[in-house]
Amino acid sequence: NGVTGSAGTLTLTANTAPIGNGIAAGAASGYVSVAGSTNPMILKLSSSTNGAFPADATNVLSPNAVYTVLAGGPISAPQLLIR
Repeated sequence: NGVTGSAGTLTLTANTAPIGNGIAAGAASGYVSVAGSTNPMILKLSSSTNGAFPADATNVLSPNAVYTVLAGGPISAPQLLIR
């Protein structure tokens, strides 16, 4: 969780399934396995203090691959960085 400002804890969902829950500032969740697909996955970030942010439905997480997702930026416009 690299979101700056008063974000509280963050939760990340992939196609509505929680994959990171209650992540404090400067902390990280454990790893989670999700089914890859050639279809876009809806990634949604929400904050315990600010509610849900707009979902990002443009990410294709290919099968048999490893990704790291970092939430960063200001609380007014957090971004998901996927590598």
